[in-house]
Amino acid sequence: MAATVGLLGSRYTMTGTYFAGRLPRRYGLNVLVAEGGHQDNVHNALHAELARGAVLPATRAKFQAAITDLVARGAEVIILACTEFGMLVQAQDSPVPVIDTTIAHAQAAVEMALADAPMQPGN
Repeated sequence: MAATVGLLGSRYTMTGTYFAGRLPRRYGLNVLVAEGGHQDNVHNALHAELARGAVLPATRAKFQAAITDLVARGAEVIILACTEFGMLVQAQDSPVPVIDTTIAHAQAAVEMALADAPMQPGN
């Protein structure tokens, strides 16, 4: 498990306590967030573009720069903590593993549903 994670989300997500406070408290992780212009770029892209379905190459480059900065500061994994970020950031956009929380939530929901599902005859 990585000890230091980079967190990308809305400004509220990056500065609030839901992720940035919970991950250290519950899992002992060091959480780094995008700072300065990188934080502005990530936050603005969410509301100005991604929430409207726009995926621009220039915005992908800004996210790659934010990820590069997080990795340079010690991030061993990048957490995409916004449902729209998976439209823009792919594994090849990062030198470290990427966790898309949309996919993680969907997988957890399927696992929970299957765990509670009764066995069908013949299974």
